[in-house]
Amino acid sequence: MRDLDADRRPDAVTVLLGNLALPGIGYLLLRRHVFAAVAIVGTALVALAVFLSPGSGFVPVLLVVWWSGIAIHTVVAARGRSALRSAPGRRASAWLSRSGALGLMVVVLVMISAVRSDATSILESATDAHRSGDCEAAQSILDRLDNAHTLVAGQTVVDASVQWEACEVLREALGEEEPLGVVGGLDDYIVEPGAVWEEAWLERARLLLDLAVQIPMDREDYAGPGFAYLSQALAAVPSQSERVRAAATEFLAAIDALGVSCWSADMYVFLSDRGDTEPELAEPLAAFGELVPERLLACAREQTEGEDPASAFYEDDLADAIARYEEFLTAYPDHELFATAEQELADVESELTAFLAEKASQEVRARVESGSYCGSGGAYLDAEPYDGDASDSMFVEGGDNVEAALPSSLAADNVDEVSLVMCVDGQGQGAVIDTCEYDVIGSPGTETIDLLGHEYSVEVYELATGELIEEYTAKTGGDCPFSVECTSYNYTVVTCPDTVDATNERNDFGDIFDRW
Repeated sequence: MRDLDADRRPDAVTVLLGNLALPGIGYLLLRRHVFAAVAIVGTALVALAVFLSPGSGFVPVLLVVWWSGIAIHTVVAARGRSALRSAPGRRASAWLSRSGALGLMVVVLVMISAVRSDATSILESATDAHRSGDCEAAQSILDRLDNAHTLVAGQTVVDASVQWEACEVLREALGEEEPLGVVGGLDDYIVEPGAVWEEAWLERARLLLDLAVQIPMDREDYAGPGFAYLSQALAAVPSQSERVRAAATEFLAAIDALGVSCWSADMYVFLSDRGDTEPELAEPLAAFGELVPERLLACAREQTEGEDPASAFYEDDLADAIARYEEFLTAYPDHELFATAEQELADVESELTAFLAEKASQEVRARVESGSYCGSGGAYLDAEPYDGDASDSMFVEGGDNVEAALPSSLAADNVDEVSLVMCVDGQGQGAVIDTCEYDVIGSPGTETIDLLGHEYSVEVYELATGELIEEYTAKTGGDCPFSVECTSYNYTVVTCPDTVDATNERNDFGDIFDRW
């Protein structure tokens, strides 16, 4: 009699395929419900771990270990259940059940593959949009990824998340109002792991070079970093070679188009000193450099064209022009305009020398007029030269009452008539020239006090040349002062000074002026 229970037993291969397709199904066929429950719960926990740690390195290991364990345990649990050795009807039933289990496995694998393929397609579409700079579209595409994608295509979802974050940084950067804000944002974007917009390298260079055209004097802030970014763009994205060359060429042309020769010359020197060796940068700069000799010479000429000598910047402009000419002569000794530049330099140097002399002359005039010539000296070029006659041509500085004592026959009416400046210094005590008697208030007696003259150091300068033409010492006399102060006690004089200085009146300075 046939074993009916044996006929109802599931085929071992079917059990294995069922558990591999959906862990627990095979155990249910075996009516091993505990094993089935454990497999289902375990698989759910594995799925949860995969979902919570997408892209983690331990996920593949966990899946291999779990499904291998399920397979091994299923083989052991279903040992001896093969139906291929049974009756023909049993064998046909086994093949049918195996086909069903295999079909289930194929369905599961197809579903997993479809979800994984969809995740990959979403990421590729988003990457294309991101690479074109359309981060709004890229993020919208990436938002289509859901939990199913996370479960079966974890690494793809992780890559998508990284790219989404990079896009967010890029959108914030491009949303900045100020160019420098955009540049700073692009700096942050470029270091993002998910950054794929290659244009970012070139865009930040362009922004700085545009600022350099608007503010060409700030070469270190804009032009230098701009060229540095062009160099970095070449290193990061070699395929942008021609676009980098075009950006450098356009920038240099824009600088020259400003029409300020000094800016063109200075920009060339500044960028040349950077020492960029990449052909995409060095060749446009070399081509621009062919214009520089003429621009440098024009720059020197521009410093003095139309300048008013009365301008506060006239002296600096002449000095700048000299520096530019010298730069040209040093850098281009074989240039066809060398001799012309050399002559123009000599003319500007003569002009500056004359200007400085006139400036110093006017400063001397101002010192004479303000009474501060002595001690500084100097020549007033417009003054009348001294011809041996001091009449109506003298100014005096210093000395007690000396200025007021200058005879009218010698005094100049104004600065423009001055030929001689007399510097009188000192009021030292001289010799005893007389004695003075004073009545003592409150006492019948008198006090006799020695009267001292004065001694002065005199220097006389010719104003037209600033040269010292006479130097001597003069002594003056004078009268006894009307009164002197003595110390007293209870209206009784105790002590009086031994000497007293003479009072200097206009007629007491003959020793100073008589020789003129």
